[in-house]
Amino acid sequence: MRRTVGLGCLVAAVFCSLYVAETCCSADDSQELRRAVVRGSFGTYDGAPRGKDKHVDIPRLLDQLADLRANTYHWLIWKGVDDWGDLAKFLPLARQRGISVWVCLIPPSESPPNSKNFSEPYQLDYERWATEIAKLSVREPNLKAWSIDDFGYNVKILTPNRMAQIVAATRQINPKLAFVPCLYFAKDAANPKFVEKYRDVVDGILFPYRHESVKADLTDASQVCAEIKKIRELWGPSTPVILDVYSHPHSRLGSSTPDYVRQVMTAGKQCADGVHIYCHPNPKAHAEKYGIIKELFHEWATEEDVLY
Repeated sequence: MRRTVGLGCLVAAVFCSLYVAETCCSADDSQELRRAVVRGSFGTYDGAPRGKDKHVDIPRLLDQLADLRANTYHWLIWKGVDDWGDLAKFLPLARQRGISVWVCLIPPSESPPNSKNFSEPYQLDYERWATEIAKLSVREPNLKAWSIDDFGYNVKILTPNRMAQIVAATRQINPKLAFVPCLYFAKDAANPKFVEKYRDVVDGILFPYRHESVKADLTDASQVCAEIKKIRELWGPSTPVILDVYSHPHSRLGSSTPDYVRQVMTAGKQCADGVHIYCHPNPKAHAEKYGIIKELFHEWATEEDVLY
């Protein structure tokens, strides 16, 4: 009897050791897992169709994403007080369509009194937001990443120490959930001091291209790859850079043309790890841009089908 118990303890100890070893290995690999989930991301941001009740029209959004052949949708929590609740409804339906989802929060600089709305319901409590998003990502595994818009303009509040604690909490809940803040070339993405402070908390970079290495505009696509190359030099080649393309007008730089959208997307496919569109295009109001985005996403999806 004693010998049987001893054997059982020995077997249990072996399994325990194997589990611990596997867990440690998984922890070591978790950063690459977070990076992997955002690579190859082709999608749109915000701009979701809404009903008269201000809720996101989820069936229509899903149909448009499927029509575009986008594999990702970046969900902004800001336009409606029910955006967080609508996200929970959207996720399982998006998963059925094979669509990954990112979540974007509005920073302090875009919250009251600087604007009309907070990200609701947790407003500027980014600790609570991070925890709740991580919990939701465990229940809905197609929730791959979360972001904070205009991150570099808010470093006095979102300090390196604070963000380290926030991101550590999400990684404890879901080691695969990536933090991919919106970083601009001149302000933060290509700023060595910023990179050194935030390198450990950033799993990937959402990079809105604005030709800032020469002169900020939404007319010249010639510096896309050069700017991404500079960002990679600072952050390291393994940090994913997801190019954000201005299809929607910028408050200061104005509108982009359909040809510009095509040029930036094409360059991004060559040298970025993914391409997102700012913002999700209305197929009627922005028919020409919608058609270009659809054409390229279809072409890229076909290439992936051939490769894999």
